[in-house]
Amino acid sequence: MAMNGVKLVYNLLSWLITGILMSTIYIIPTIILFKNTFSDNVEALLEYGNAFIFWLLFTAHIAHLITFGMHIGAYFSKRRYLSVK
Repeated sequence: MAMNGVKLVYNLLSWLITGILMSTIYIIPTIILFKNTFSDNVEALLEYGNAFIFWLLFTAHIAHLITFGMHIGAYFSKRRYLSVK
């Protein structure tokens, strides 16, 4: 995207938004599984909890992981050694 003239800020923001949106593919089924159970003799993990708050915390955690990965990746994006001719 940088070759098309897109600024670095917009490029990183698009990666962050795409990462958060794609993570909903596994966040929503996880919350559904935590809210429901397949057995009658046990209680679900979120039986008395709020699924929205859990979704909000889970999404914030994933956004933190994505931005931390971008931060660490910035250290390795530049060439460190000159090539020997």
